[in-house]
Amino acid sequence: MTVSLTNKFAASVIELAAENIRQRPNKSAITKMFVDFFYSSNDLTRDLQKLKSNTEFARFAIRISEIVSYLNSSEISFLVINSYFRDSALKLAPVLSEIIDRIEAERLRTILNAIKDNVETHEYKPTVQEDDYPVNDSQSLSKIAFLKKLPAILSEPNEEETNIIREIAIIVKATNEFLDTLRPGDSADYKKYSELMRRCSFLTTIIGFDISSRKAILLRKGLEKCSSGEIKITDEIIRQMKSCLIIIIALSRGKKIDLDQYFNRAKELQVIIEKSIGEK
Repeated sequence: MTVSLTNKFAASVIELAAENIRQRPNKSAITKMFVDFFYSSNDLTRDLQKLKSNTEFARFAIRISEIVSYLNSSEISFLVINSYFRDSALKLAPVLSEIIDRIEAERLRTILNAIKDNVETHEYKPTVQEDDYPVNDSQSLSKIAFLKKLPAILSEPNEEETNIIREIAIIVKATNEFLDTLRPGDSADYKKYSELMRRCSFLTTIIGFDISSRKAILLRKGLEKCSSGEIKITDEIIRQMKSCLIIIIALSRGKKIDLDQYFNRAKELQVIIEKSIGEK
């Protein structure tokens, strides 16, 4: 079997990262398993996606994914590759250390072998089910001109996505439908969707999408301010909150679309929230 440069590089980064970790009884065994796993992987993208779907390995897989993306970039500089190699190992070391501290070697072997065999092994299950939030046909997403990009971004979850991203999509879809129903003066279940945004922030943090996480937090604060009456519900406020949803799902699903207008509207929401806090 011919091993690609990317596989070799990823495996070598793990080896160097391990050298920066204090000695523990299972350190060598776990390090060797990861090295062998990446060295022999026939499909790094698929295997990393599988690792990301398990919350125990999400941060680790994200670090390796960043390395793979860099190596596959057309902008790679061989003048700085040695420095990048060392820096990557230093960043990976604390993440690898956490895994070594909490997992038994035999259990890791079982998980990695199952990924190689393309068998589902992770225990993660979405806490939000799509059936809990039926689509309201009278307020179909495709009828919202401002969000004309959202139907494509928020297509039905597919089997190639991780459970975490699928749950994020379900939360975004449910929250968007809730925003469609908001009217000035209406009583609404803000707390329910505020908690969904709290969950969304947690999930996006797990898979390394800090911007999406911050927008989920911003939307949660917006919902809380609307609930307390500190912010009045208007069409513009709703558009600003929907912009947060577009950013969350577009970044989480890796959609390459122009998000400038949505970031601008999200910024407007942030200013309004900060102003309401200052007026207390």
